[in-house]
Amino acid sequence: VLDALNQLDVRDNAHDLNWLPKNIPESVKLVCSTLPGRCLDVIKDRKWKEIEILPLNKQERKAMVEEYMSQYGKSFSEQQLEIIVSSPSCDNPLYLRILLEELRLFGTFEELDSRISYYLEARDPPSLLGLVFDRLEKELESSYKGLVGDVLSIVWVSRKGVSESELLEILNISP
Repeated sequence: VLDALNQLDVRDNAHDLNWLPKNIPESVKLVCSTLPGRCLDVIKDRKWKEIEILPLNKQERKAMVEEYMSQYGKSFSEQQLEIIVSSPSCDNPLYLRILLEELRLFGTFEELDSRISYYLEARDPPSLLGLVFDRLEKELESSYKGLVGDVLSIVWVSRKGVSESELLEILNISP
């Protein structure tokens, strides 16, 4: 799986996909994702099978919500479910997944309606993640001011990711 080919650095003509074999053996299953642009044009030129992923329809959203929450023994009221699946932003699977994870972790049942409304004010995944980071800052920064920003900065500058133990060491935090 090669996700977001369009986000590759354009240096060395990476978007030409010359680093990928032109012919993939039948025994190999390669799944790539990309937005329209040079990478998709190359994939089309190579005549690779293309599947366009469309936004989730309301029925798919409902199934995703119910399935995801049931994995954790949770569910929404019919009214809450309708509000979530009717939100245009929830046609994006990433947005919906982030939203569900946040709502799954939310612990005050009496305030769930307002929390749903709060998160649905975000119109796209980056905006929703901004609200998640705001929550993390409020919850985690009582003993370490700037923790969330420091962690995100470390992850951003690491080329191959960073382990929890490496993060703790860099931030001088004992486990």
